[in-house]
Amino acid sequence: MQTMINHTRSEDASRLKACMGSYAAPHPDKQLVFPPIADNSKSRTKMGFNHAQLGKMLCPAKYLDDYSKDPIGMKNKFDSASLKVTSALWPAYLYPGDIPGNNFNPEDIIEGLFCGYLLERVTKHIFTSPSSALKVGVSSGTCACNTKLHGMTRVEAEHIAYAAVQARFAISSLDKWKDKDTLFHYPDYYTRIINLI
Repeated sequence: MQTMINHTRSEDASRLKACMGSYAAPHPDKQLVFPPIADNSKSRTKMGFNHAQLGKMLCPAKYLDDYSKDPIGMKNKFDSASLKVTSALWPAYLYPGDIPGNNFNPEDIIEGLFCGYLLERVTKHIFTSPSSALKVGVSSGTCACNTKLHGMTRVEAEHIAYAAVQARFAISSLDKWKDKDTLFHYPDYYTRIINLI
């Protein structure tokens, strides 16, 4: 069973990786992520906090103002762990806005949580179809989507948590799946989302 779960997660991750240049852009019909992401590149060294736009999305929302003013200084703090990026801090991409998390309210961290466009696109990609990810409304794909194949009638906490994990991994600099990305622990992140919802 665990082998099948790992295979499915790996398939979702590899298919998502190729789409991040458009999914991570607020208006992909006008401009893709800048600097561009090589969709067919095996190396992810220029992604994650090494990429200006993706770094903002990964940045904990509570640090976003400081990150926007000094991305290199903040990256250095994250790298040295003088500021910790852990699963206890919600990343900006979970929040709405052309700059995800731009309207983050530190007095009410739940406001807007799980409403970010990247999370929505990744959820559609996984559960309906890649062709539906950038469209508004219901997919009209030619093959049965995962929601129909598995009899899903609504989005559950586990679906949101799974998509959030896949979204974070897809924009990170990790070349292959690991439970941890430095201090960020994916299983804790997944559990934390389910417990909150």
